[in-house]
Amino acid sequence: MAVTLFEHTVYMLRIQLDCSSQWRTVLTATGCNLAQDVNVWIDLNDDGNFDQSEIGTPYRWPVTSYMAEGIYDIQIYVPALGNRYIRNGPHRMRIVVIPSEYYRRACRYHEYNQTREYMVTVIPRMKYSCKYFCVY
Repeated sequence: MAVTLFEHTVYMLRIQLDCSSQWRTVLTATGCNLAQDVNVWIDLNDDGNFDQSEIGTPYRWPVTSYMAEGIYDIQIYVPALGNRYIRNGPHRMRIVVIPSEYYRRACRYHEYNQTREYMVTVIPRMKYSCKYFCVY
């Protein structure tokens, strides 16, 4: 999967876990229990490392929210291009699902994790001209 993103924009990424196949999910009767932490990084400086500064999930939903269990809405901010670290073009995006801290303490099971990588292309925003209509 390849995605194109505009610079200096906030996106909402919805991730729905396949909870019917979860193992060791004894915290709720449904088996789909928010026992996972979902994180997203975009390697914006293309150094091959997904640094803490590149994490794209400063705001997470739900913990106790309106969403059904197993669905995560993750806010991703794509910074402006042009500084010395961020360039337009393709970058790797990594999504990682790991057991939450609460789950690890309660169940003492934390061997599971899943990582997926995708390509995202960051492009500049379009510049608008005042050829036909301008407000000053």
